[in-house]
Amino acid sequence: MLRIGRHIQTTRIECGLTEKQLADGFCSVAMIRDIEAGRRFATLDLLQNIAERLNTPLQRLLSAPRQTEPSQLFVNSPEDHVMNTYRHILSMIEKIEEFDEIPAKEWYAFQLNKADALIHTNQSDRAITLLEQVIQRAEADAALEQNQLAIIHQKMGLAYYHAPNMLESYTHYMRAYMISAHLNEYSPLTSRITMDLARVGEALGGTKQLAEQLFQLGMQSQEANDLSRACTYLEQANALYKAHNMVAMGHEMKLAYEALLRTQRNPEHAVQELMFTAKRLEKAGDLPQLANTYAQKADLHLNLAQTEEAGRDLLLAEALVTEEMAATDPRLTLVYHVRSRYHLLTGDYEQAVRFGETAARYYAAMEFHQQATESLQLVAVAYREHGMEEAAHAVEARIEELMPAKLT
Repeated sequence: MLRIGRHIQTTRIECGLTEKQLADGFCSVAMIRDIEAGRRFATLDLLQNIAERLNTPLQRLLSAPRQTEPSQLFVNSPEDHVMNTYRHILSMIEKIEEFDEIPAKEWYAFQLNKADALIHTNQSDRAITLLEQVIQRAEADAALEQNQLAIIHQKMGLAYYHAPNMLESYTHYMRAYMISAHLNEYSPLTSRITMDLARVGEALGGTKQLAEQLFQLGMQSQEANDLSRACTYLEQANALYKAHNMVAMGHEMKLAYEALLRTQRNPEHAVQELMFTAKRLEKAGDLPQLANTYAQKADLHLNLAQTEEAGRDLLLAEALVTEEMAATDPRLTLVYHVRSRYHLLTGDYEQAVRFGETAARYYAAMEFHQQATESLQLVAVAYREHGMEEAAHAVEARIEELMPAKLT
């Protein structure tokens, strides 16, 4: 625990936080001081809160670095680095499990982290066996929060996906979606599970095709007056249609991004085209695409050093967007990304960090890792321009950790 404590202390200082600022809202200053000094055991729940406050992945806190010899650097591939990191996490969790009477909430967190490490070290069968025990206990645990049960089923879906057993993977991902969507259809957790459903749906022959089959089965069951089964089929069809649409939106965003890159050679012409597009979308009432168009236009204005015009376009875009919408629609997350770039170019580095971190978090939740990386790059530049070199290095380390996520 001492290495983790020192790592927390180093990261806290890099982020410019005091012990009081880090502890605020979920533990005492004395607790933070004792954890950093290695005098006190931190539960995974507390570590998760600390990681979020430090804008650092929990994995990075758990894998506190040992002293590395120069000859060891750059020897392994990114895949080897990820594998070794998860092996280290697995070893650490198994050591922590030796403590007696781990509280129930921490027990679940430990098992989920252990299952994740098993999956990413090519031990999916062990992860499935472990998660079967966790699900059995969870479903009998009346005190367990429902979002935690959704996360457990999501992890089981991942384990079966890597096994691979796509039917079982689909079953657990769908169960996770139903639980999470019932709590909050627009939460980041629901968005991540929706993307998981899209992935396994494609593996089963196509997400849209599967949705259409389930819709037909639902209608047939309704005609047969089997309303319970009809409801089940139609709910699943709706979830899969949503998953398909989210992927389609991502594809549209990618095409728009590629078009934006092409038009950067002649940004004045592109601004005029986007102006006409915005008028057309406003008449059609397509507000999400309209907000995205304003964000694209603002980005081009920034390329032309026209910050005043960019600011106006961003205000128009933000009037059409809520945080819930941006968290589940990558077209709208672009508004936060461009807002970060705007603040970076106008010298408001704190706001650049704030909006860049938000965009990166939303993109990552929807598994748009390239876009999340680009948002974090803005954050790193903002820290550097603000004279916070250590914080910039910490963000760059997060970028390196994010890129291998495309491999999983």
